[in-house]
Amino acid sequence: MFQVTERAARQLKAALSKAEDVENACYRIGSKGRQVQLVVDQQRSGDTTIEHEGETLLVLDSAAGNRLYNHKLDFEEQSSRLVLLEAE
Repeated sequence: MFQVTERAARQLKAALSKAEDVENACYRIGSKGRQVQLVVDQQRSGDTTIEHEGETLLVLDSAAGNRLYNHKLDFEEQSSRLVLLEAE
């Protein structure tokens, strides 16, 4: 199962608070080749949702969910960036 750490969830929530141009905004995680990217989007039918404190922060379609199974999204404080790691 794909996981989001508490540190990453706080960062996503803070960034979404600035995304005023999209109603019900959340991040969509997608993959292209070996790269993973986050884009501001909206939830769609069939998406897997990741919530934090009652708010949808991140959605994955089934292809991304399968590819990222057993991974987690974390936030590295030293580099101030989100990182994708294999779940333990």
